[in-house]
Amino acid sequence: MITRASTKDLPDQPGVYFFMNGDTPIYIGKSINIRVRVQSHIQAATLSKKEYALVSQADTMKYMTTLNNFDAIVLESQLIQKYKPQYN
Repeated sequence: MITRASTKDLPDQPGVYFFMNGDTPIYIGKSINIRVRVQSHIQAATLSKKEYALVSQADTMKYMTTLNNFDAIVLESQLIQKYKPQYN
């Protein structure tokens, strides 16, 4: 399960983040600030069944930073098409 404490080393830069279950991405998202966005998923898990399932099934996170938000949007789209994560 992903916890708020596990987000402390995430960057505060734009990019794409992955919630992983083993080696499989179960969700791929993009953000202007990766750390804040992942923390918002954790906060939303208390209110939403989908967010809870996502956060509780993920055992690790990965990320890729980009130069700007536009690059993050393009990269996210390409990665979702490639991996077809369960929660996207």
